[in-house]
Amino acid sequence: MKNKEKIIDLSKYEDPTHGFLEKNDKNKFKDKESNNNVKKKEADKNTNRQIGRPRTAEEPLTEKTSLNLTATEYNGLKEKAGLVPVATYLRNVMKEKKII
Repeated sequence: MKNKEKIIDLSKYEDPTHGFLEKNDKNKFKDKESNNNVKKKEADKNTNRQIGRPRTAEEPLTEKTSLNLTATEYNGLKEKAGLVPVATYLRNVMKEKKII
């Protein structure tokens, strides 16, 4: 059996959105526009704000150093550091002791 495509004449139906705005509240759509204008004004006030991650120091950390430790020393530092990376922990300890 061949599938016969049915052709439906839609011209006899009215456009479902025809007159929708006239029949319903137009104020709903105006309120959205006015809210957008308020948000734009608030955004304009905040244009001087910096976007992104805040800086942690006055100058970027560009210089690298390496340190040789024994396995016992490294494991001890790792335990003291906890969830913080060892390098970050060492840097904070040196800051607290006013070494750097």
